[in-house]
Amino acid sequence: IHVLGYFPPSSDFSSPAFEPLRRVIREYKVTKIRHNEAIVKKMEDAGIGEGRVTVDGFYAYAHTISDSGNYNRVHIARYLVHLNVVSSISEAMEVYIGKKCPYYVPRKTITVAEAIDAIHAGSGAAVIAHIGEYHFSGTRLQTFFDYCLQNGVDGFELLHPHNTPEDAMQILALADRVLRTSGHTLLLTA
Repeated sequence: IHVLGYFPPSSDFSSPAFEPLRRVIREYKVTKIRHNEAIVKKMEDAGIGEGRVTVDGFYAYAHTISDSGNYNRVHIARYLVHLNVVSSISEAMEVYIGKKCPYYVPRKTITVAEAIDAIHAGSGAAVIAHIGEYHFSGTRLQTFFDYCLQNGVDGFELLHPHNTPEDAMQILALADRVLRTSGHTLLLTA
């Protein structure tokens, strides 16, 4: 689940109020590094690519693409293409590192509630992104909406390429219900 944080332009991100958000971001960066390394190490240990897939090799390659250090499974997939282990990124995802593949490693995340709290600590507005991408249906969607509302969410992304017209209608119905029952207006973003 992606939680977007919207802050006033005058926000001072160096202020103590933003420490919870800075901590979440620092921890996320470390978690991402460990996640990438766990995936590549698993392939390295299995001898994928005739032993050419290595953690050091991945970082050496990734730095040629971007020196941001913000790498993910797509970068790992590109590395596998570079080594001719696979012929495409989609093949890498489907055969090696997709969620149901042998070298996939689940990533540690924070809860939606923790993300909302970190955003609120800096006086930001917390908005749930692209509901349609999560493929919730029926009671699962209502349970998710209720969970978000109970944890102080400020809004939902209404218009997004992954949101179907039905998703948008459900979000609008939720916003209407919240307004009628509590007088609270949810932010609806695009």
